[in-house]
Amino acid sequence: LDVPSMGVVTDYTIHPHWEETNLDYYITADKGLTRQAALRGITPEKIKPFGIPIHLKFAEKVSKQQAKEQLGFSQNDLILVMMGSMGYGNMTSILEEVDSVDKPYDIAVVCGNNEEAKEAIDQMQFRHPIHNLGFVKNVDLLMDAAECIVTKPGGLSVSESLAKGLPMILVDPIPGQEDRNVEFLVNNGVAMISSKTYPVSEAVNQLLEDTCRREEIKNAIERIAKPYAAKTVGDFIVAQWGK
Repeated sequence: LDVPSMGVVTDYTIHPHWEETNLDYYITADKGLTRQAALRGITPEKIKPFGIPIHLKFAEKVSKQQAKEQLGFSQNDLILVMMGSMGYGNMTSILEEVDSVDKPYDIAVVCGNNEEAKEAIDQMQFRHPIHNLGFVKNVDLLMDAAECIVTKPGGLSVSESLAKGLPMILVDPIPGQEDRNVEFLVNNGVAMISSKTYPVSEAVNQLLEDTCRREEIKNAIERIAKPYAAKTVGDFIVAQWGK
């Protein structure tokens, strides 16, 4: 078909699938991926590092104090735990790690559609106040309220966190693209990755205790975040083919 074509790469890597395509343009998450795309055989002129499109509400921000008031939370520091819309991973173990740090803060956990996880968490005992949520439509406000997010490194969740300037602690990457997402994000200084020898509790403790480290991550996020990617892509499409 002789029609315009464009592909949006929704990860922070260029996976092999894209080698098999021949589109007019490729939207990538960041200019740091341009060389990788070119090595995959994509002509550099076709590569547009506009960012991964996300809802424009993630470009809007309110203060942490206002966000907590709107949510009905205390003014304590807030740790947000969110594992995608399906509530992927062992959320109870992750929460045990988050809860083990001996500092004052609240925890908000978004279970998404994983009702079993929500029920299991409801049965647990925690040292810290916890807000156990199912599927929510105000993730943007929760991100405004949080000091950091514990999450799996899916392309959209990561892009939303970056748009909000929210330091990330990455857990349980799905082998493949999400492993590559971790490499990009950690190497660019916008996230931390947990492991058996560096558990989530260590990362949470460091982010809460070390304000310089937190600021370093936020400064790095400003270089990578593209909160208006959806508008940038839309404007480009209209400019190219809107006549």
